[in-house]
Amino acid sequence: MIRRIQITNDLLDVIKSCPSGVIDDIYKIEYYIQGFDTVYEAEFTHEGDCLKVVLPSSELEKLESGILMRRAYYKVSDSSYPDGYYNLTFEDNMNVWLGGESSDPYERQYVTDKVLNETLEDYALKTEVPSLDGYATQQWVESQGYLTSTGMSGLATQSWVSSNFLSTTALNGYATESWVNNQGYITSIPDTFATKDWVSTQGYLTEHQSLDGYATQSWVESKGYVTVETLPEGIATQEWVTNQGYITSVPDTFATKNWVSTQGYLTEHQDLSSYALKSEIPSLTGYATQSWVTSQGYITSTGLSGLATQSWVSSNFLSAKALTGYATQSWVTSQGYTTQTYVDDKIGQIDTLLDQMLG
Repeated sequence: MIRRIQITNDLLDVIKSCPSGVIDDIYKIEYYIQGFDTVYEAEFTHEGDCLKVVLPSSELEKLESGILMRRAYYKVSDSSYPDGYYNLTFEDNMNVWLGGESSDPYERQYVTDKVLNETLEDYALKTEVPSLDGYATQQWVESQGYLTSTGMSGLATQSWVSSNFLSTTALNGYATESWVNNQGYITSIPDTFATKDWVSTQGYLTEHQSLDGYATQSWVESKGYVTVETLPEGIATQEWVTNQGYITSVPDTFATKNWVSTQGYLTEHQDLSSYALKSEIPSLTGYATQSWVTSQGYITSTGLSGLATQSWVSSNFLSAKALTGYATQSWVTSQGYTTQTYVDDKIGQIDTLLDQMLG
């Protein structure tokens, strides 16, 4: 039954029934008249397991006349959403007709059949509402990650793709990537390959030149030149020669022909009649070498300058033989003879005594 409430009265709304487990998750409650856009957001308090909302007449007067509706907002934790919450709403028909003053006491409390029918004209009976078993809820659909119409922006339609790209059947006869990979084709140019730039700098012919003067294959074959097949046995191969260690360039320490020609070496056999054979040269064993003589300290002719010769000594000095019978210094000293120094010393002592005595 729908009650009629005057807009001049305050209204107390106690919310007890709502989706299971969301009473504590409600964060906003709005009231409005069915079919109108004016909305009043009411304040509410938690009291036990219910919510209490006071709708003052000053706010009800701002609403239109009609069936009073209630819309509650709540959210539940869900990490799949950017803000970490899944936002939901539920709406209730308050079974209240909100209207102006009337002198009829019944009219003030109830709604007439005419008004009720007009109000409920767009509503269906419960028996007219089909079963929703098997239907997806908004929450379930949104959690599946399906694309929305706005999410299709920038995506290509089938017709656009068909008109701009080849179909799989249009590629019949073309090589697939896997087929090409299995053919062993090179994917990069080896370092040993010549590039176009390198070839262009080598001076190779870029067009057909005159071959006048060049030997043809038939001409060469007619000359009887030795080929690999006709090469006689015993001929050294390039590999054999390479393995012999022959020099392939002249070392810096080798003399060149030009250098030898400037050294004055003999260029033909000379007369050797005045030269001695090795067998004619006497042995020098026992002879002193110059270095040996020098190391012995012998006096040279220049080292005798200022020394007396034997003849000079003989003519100026007596020899030991000529002094035979003469007393030697050692003999005289051993005889106890008084020396001049001794005599002079004694005389000096006597003179000193005399001076003292005569004093």
